[in-house]
Amino acid sequence: IQVAQHGATTISTTDDDSNDDADLTLDADGKIVVEAKAGDESVFNEGGLDVDFRVEAVDETHMIFVEGSTNRVSIGDSADSPAATLEVTNHATAGAYNVPLMQLNSNDTNQTALDINAANIDGGVLDITANALTTANLINIAASALTTGYLLRSQTSYVPADGADAIQVSYHSDFDGVGSSDFTAMKLDIDKDGITASGKTSNVYGLHIDLDDSVTNVGTVNTYGAKIENTFANTGGTVTAYGIDVSSTGADVNHGIKITNGAGGIALDVDSSATETNVVDIAATAMTEGRAINVDVNSITTGYAAY
Repeated sequence: IQVAQHGATTISTTDDDSNDDADLTLDADGKIVVEAKAGDESVFNEGGLDVDFRVEAVDETHMIFVEGSTNRVSIGDSADSPAATLEVTNHATAGAYNVPLMQLNSNDTNQTALDINAANIDGGVLDITANALTTANLINIAASALTTGYLLRSQTSYVPADGADAIQVSYHSDFDGVGSSDFTAMKLDIDKDGITASGKTSNVYGLHIDLDDSVTNVGTVNTYGAKIENTFANTGGTVTAYGIDVSSTGADVNHGIKITNGAGGIALDVDSSATETNVVDIAATAMTEGRAINVDVNSITTGYAAY
C-alpha cells in the first residue's frame, strides 16, 4: 500500500517475481483508478453469486444495472428487474431523456452497422409496437448517394407444405373511412430530376415485377405478375370499385396500358359478370383524327380481327 504526497492511496499486487500485476488507486480528488495487467481481466462477482452490480448517474439510480439472479442487464431509467437480456429505457421528462434512446454511429465504411444473426424458429426477429404514433414515421430511411445498391433487399427461400400458402410480404391495415378522406396503402413517389442527355435513353419503372419459372413442370402452374382483388360486401351508399385506375399524361405519346404478349396466349382476357352495364366502355370525346380502336393484324390467315 502506497500513499502519495497529496493523499492518493494505491493498493498494488505483485507476483512471486515481485512484478506489479494490478493496482487500485483511490485518488485524492475522488477518482478511482483500476489498472490490471495487460492481457488479463478485471472481474466483478468472480464466484457467480446472486450479486447485483449498479452504477448511478446524476438523475438515474440504475444507469447501468446487472441483476445477478436473472442474468440480465438494464441501461437508463428502469429501476426494476430487467425485462430482457438487455433492456434500454429512457424517461419522458427527466433524467435519461431528450435524446435518442439508442444511436449507432458506424464509420467503418465496408462493415455492417447492425448485424443480427437469429436462430429463431417460432419467435419473431424484429418486433415493433408503436400504437401511439400519429404524425411521425414508424421507419425513416434516407440514402441519397445510392448508385447500384438497394434501399431494401430481401432474399428468402420457401419450401411450403402441400396445399399451404406462402406469403413473402404481408401488409394489413384498417381504415376507418368515416369522413371524407383519401387512404393510400402504399405510395411510390418517384421524381426524375436529371436531364437525359442527347442520344441516351432513360427507362423509369414505378414498379418492376420479374417473375421467372425456368424448371420443367409436370403439374399445372399459374403465374400472375399482379393479382388485384377489390371486393365490397356492403349494400349501402354509392360504391364504385376500380380494380386498376391508370392515368398517363404529359408525354409526347401517352399509353394508359401497354401489353406485350408472347405467342400462344391472349393479350387481354376479360371475364365479366356484368348484366346491365357495359363490358368495355370507351370515352374519347376529344378525338378528332385518331381511332378509338385500332386493330393491326397484317399476318392473320384463318383467324378474325374481330369476332
